[in-house]
Amino acid sequence: MNSKIKQAQKEGASIGDLSAGLSYSVIKNALQKVMKVRDPGTLGEHIVVQGGTFYNDAVLRAFEIVSGITPYRPEISGLMGAFGMALLALEKANHSPGRSTILDKHALENFTVQTGVTRCKHCTNQCLLTVSSFSDGSRYTSGNRCEIGAGQVKSEEQPADLYEYRLKRYFNYKPLEESSAFRGTMGIPRALGTYEHYPFWHVFFSSLGFRVVLSSSSTKKIYEKGLDTLPVDTVCYPAKLMHGHIQDLIDKQTDYIFYPLIPYDQKEFKEADNCYNCPIVASYSEVVRNNMNFPDKTKFIRPCLPFHRRSKLIKKLSEEFASLGISEKEIVKAVKAADDELQSAKQDIRKKGEEIISLLKMTGQKGIVLSGRPYHIDPAIHHGINRIITQMGLAVLTEDSVAHITEVQRPLRVLDQWAYHSRLYSAAEYTGTNPLLEFVQLTSFG
Repeated sequence: MNSKIKQAQKEGASIGDLSAGLSYSVIKNALQKVMKVRDPGTLGEHIVVQGGTFYNDAVLRAFEIVSGITPYRPEISGLMGAFGMALLALEKANHSPGRSTILDKHALENFTVQTGVTRCKHCTNQCLLTVSSFSDGSRYTSGNRCEIGAGQVKSEEQPADLYEYRLKRYFNYKPLEESSAFRGTMGIPRALGTYEHYPFWHVFFSSLGFRVVLSSSSTKKIYEKGLDTLPVDTVCYPAKLMHGHIQDLIDKQTDYIFYPLIPYDQKEFKEADNCYNCPIVASYSEVVRNNMNFPDKTKFIRPCLPFHRRSKLIKKLSEEFASLGISEKEIVKAVKAADDELQSAKQDIRKKGEEIISLLKMTGQKGIVLSGRPYHIDPAIHHGINRIITQMGLAVLTEDSVAHITEVQRPLRVLDQWAYHSRLYSAAEYTGTNPLLEFVQLTSFG
């Protein structure tokens, strides 16, 4: 939304047009996405609107135009929720003995609160915390994304979290010792497609005698490192992070930086129409090449690779690295080892998913299939939503941990041509058959 507004401003949209657009979006989002209303006529003839948002005349008018209905807006529309909660509290109090915890007159007269701002240091999120200290000595912390930031003790028995497991499984690789890396250092940015293919590339380059250097974990500082090289503001946040990761590798002075163009990914489902990669993921190395400066001592390697066809992949990699004195025989051996490791990593995720589902069936607990693209396991992109879910007592699974369990009923009503989407469809299909699971999809566009 923010990016669309900025783009509209660049195109000369007036404040009135922007305000009208926002008003329409509020109503359309509420009716079409939240309430899932297809026909406004089903809302009825007599409608009362409430909430502070409807104090805005433009929002009220947008509702009238979109729904075709003239609603009634009470003068206290912004307070109706508060009145409702008060009535519910009164009803509950009448049916249960107890004493109200509302402060009495004397306590209110002596009530004080001091507010301070600090940053949590317990993880890389570094949440901005607002700490309110009250006159009775109690404190309240807001802005935290987990219980640790609020000063609470973390439970030892947390539900399973496949986001944490997948992140460690895919990136906890030990690089070659410098003495063994006779071909130098190969930098790989921790962004976009790397979250799907890193096990492959780590083993591939390690087998060829490179010391693999992974860029640092995503942080605000990493993001800011590449801001001045962004060509547009409307590209997705995961792509924006790529610039910072490339700059991080440049700062680490690696001999090479590798991020290929991969138009097609491996086809995991035979009946899928195709296996395209996201255009941004597939081609972002071209954006990097055209907008970032590389020092003479660092070579940026960006071949276009047929990753879905191993024989052609071997041929292309052999051509690309022949200039470094690497033979086709070495490439064949390295690709075999890399492919075995990638399949092993994927199988570990599937096995872990099956284990968690079995545990849920035994305990009766529930879980969330927190689906998205591979880069959503990056803590800087998912913003700790997996922790929020586990704090609620729910297990977290990834789409690739359950997508293999069932077959999607094809043909679909959409063109099934995107590799990651095919995985989402299968995961959603299985989730719909398991009463212990719910499906949540993350997106990071704009």
